Amino acid sequence: MKDLNVYGFFTGLVAFLLTGLFHPLVVWIEYHFGKQAWRVLFFFGILSVVLSLFCRNNLLSIFLGVLGFALFWSAWELNEQHNRVIKRNSNNKEK
Repeated sequence: MKDLNVYGFFTGLVAFLLTGLFHPLVVWIEYHFGKQAWRVLFFFGILSVVLSLFCRNNLLSIFLGVLGFALFWSAWELNEQHNRVIKRNSNNKEK
């Protein structure tokens, strides 16, 4: 058990948990703040990625890197969510 490399496991776990967290968070942010909040998500994504580059702890660096790219994805997805809401609302008005 001493020779197990846990970095791949933790990378997958962090990616899984952050994806599960950010999916409903994007919907909530779009509902309460609109699509313009993408800038905040993108900024914190950049900050997380930069911090991951200078972090000496491997697991923390992995967490920050995955967090940064999850925030980048969320910034993109916020605009997509906004478009889905507009489309859904226009379809409801036609009925």
